[in-house]
Amino acid sequence: MITTITAGMIKAFEECPAKFDLIYNQHVEIPSNDEFAEKGKKLHALINYSLKKSDITKMLTVLDKPENADLKALWDNFTALGIEDCEESEFTFYTPLTETIRLTGRTDAIRKTENGYEILDWKTGKSSNIDAETNWQTIMYLYGIFSLFKHSKKIKHCKDLSMTYFFLSENLQKTVNLDEKSYAEYGQKLTEICTKIENSNKIYPANTKKCGKCAFNIECKGTYK
Repeated sequence: MITTITAGMIKAFEECPAKFDLIYNQHVEIPSNDEFAEKGKKLHALINYSLKKSDITKMLTVLDKPENADLKALWDNFTALGIEDCEESEFTFYTPLTETIRLTGRTDAIRKTENGYEILDWKTGKSSNIDAETNWQTIMYLYGIFSLFKHSKKIKHCKDLSMTYFFLSENLQKTVNLDEKSYAEYGQKLTEICTKIENSNKIYPANTKKCGKCAFNIECKGTYK
């Protein structure tokens, strides 16, 4: 049986196995009214259509409405980057990690560089919320896409792949470069955590201080009994 794992799944499992079980095994959904998340989805869709050379004229007129001022500011910051041509936009990868585990994810974009490729990721939140060097998205995307591109002979060396986060609200960029050492470390970390997920059998934690702030606490009551 093949187990398919995303960076979001790893993050949830690391935060709390009970939360992971509720979301990914029992498919429990907690209603939310996250306007910030909705704004991010709209911006990503607009950028994707733009990079794919679709007609976005009507979409852009909506940005002139007063209630979309924040979204327009993010879009203006994106266009100021001058990113027009990418090899891939909204690219989904599916990469073997072990005989029974597959890594999957969807990058915002991938562009060709002088020596290789660069993974691009648009962020609408603050840069302080993400450790670009160590977060699971970086680890999975660099490892998974290099493995995939190496197999398809699009790229040969680790050093020819990088990942850049664009924090559009701050006009800030953070780039993580891949090398042989980090690639090996990423593979080991992914194998360890993904194997735990694959073999997990409802490991529920005791009630912690974090439980009170978790939306899923209404389901598990802290100890998930």
